[in-house]
Amino acid sequence: MLALILGRALQGLGGGGLMPLAQTIIGDVAFAARSPALPALTSTTFIISTVGGPLLGGFIAEHLHWSWIFWINLPLCAICSPAYLQCLAPAAAPRRPHKLDVPGAVLMVGAAMR
Repeated sequence: MLALILGRALQGLGGGGLMPLAQTIIGDVAFAARSPALPALTSTTFIISTVGGPLLGGFIAEHLHWSWIFWINLPLCAICSPAYLQCLAPAAAPRRPHKLDVPGAVLMVGAAMR
């Protein structure tokens, strides 16, 4: 049971970082001229995945085996990794020096946990 709890906590941390990470990548890679349409595309993708993900997961669990829900991600990541690495390579260089606001981040996490 402890392994399941820790695994679910780790999955929750990873899932919680997906939306901000996706928006950051879109902001770095996208052209400024298309920027008004990007929130609509991101929201549409999120809505489709929110509805379709559980349906697909239920189908996989019902007709295959429940463990395939986890194993299906490995080949999908192997297929998608070269594409996003190619898109992010030009945007990898920092445009200006910056520093992290660690006290601000700690306060935001504390406020979100309250």
